[in-house]
Amino acid sequence: MQPINKAMLKDIGLSFEIYRKNVESLISIHEDTAAIREAKVIQLDREIEEWSANNTGRPVDEIGSIRDEWLEEYFHYKHHFDYLLLHSLYISIFSMFENHLHRMVEILYKGTTPLIKPQDMKGNGEIDTLRKYISLVFGLKSASSDLALWGDILEYKAIRNALVHSGCRLNRELKPSKDKVRGYRKVIEHDIWHSSEAIYLRMRNEKPLKGFIESSLNFLTGIQEELASHAA
Repeated sequence: MQPINKAMLKDIGLSFEIYRKNVESLISIHEDTAAIREAKVIQLDREIEEWSANNTGRPVDEIGSIRDEWLEEYFHYKHHFDYLLLHSLYISIFSMFENHLHRMVEILYKGTTPLIKPQDMKGNGEIDTLRKYISLVFGLKSASSDLALWGDILEYKAIRNALVHSGCRLNRELKPSKDKVRGYRKVIEHDIWHSSEAIYLRMRNEKPLKGFIESSLNFLTGIQEELASHAA
């Protein structure tokens, strides 16, 4: 294993704390907007009731019209706002995790100058390439692909990829066995609404966000602790 000094550990720890604080802030965004969403829905429900009361029993040609914009706003806050926000926050959290892995690799490479450069490593996607670099070049068991924690992260990655690349469809290939679809285990675990065949996803709570944050923090903490045990 390449020698690790305390300055490198400090920089990695700082990057970790930035990641942790940022993802906590993203969770708070959803929590803070709850009151806004709920107030909007209550307001729009009240307007529907008032419109209904004012027009019940009136001749058709005297019934007041509902503006298209008003209906769009109602359905936006009633049915779409929450899941769109959750999806956006989930994608942002995953990007922050990837950014921290990049920063960790950068610190380790610059501090030890190993023969193998980060760009020389090939893996199954960006985060796997970064994990593989940390595991093989620095000999860290905590970054092994065999860890259950890493398996969890790949499940969350499949959900992220479905949101970003596949129109929210987890089972784009329509595999007959859902249990063989990566990410489906987390869909069930975190109560994500989904359709039957293509597994079209709509998040309805913070569970998948908090689940990924927990898994990612535990994975990163394991790496930091193993690095610290080898520090000079």
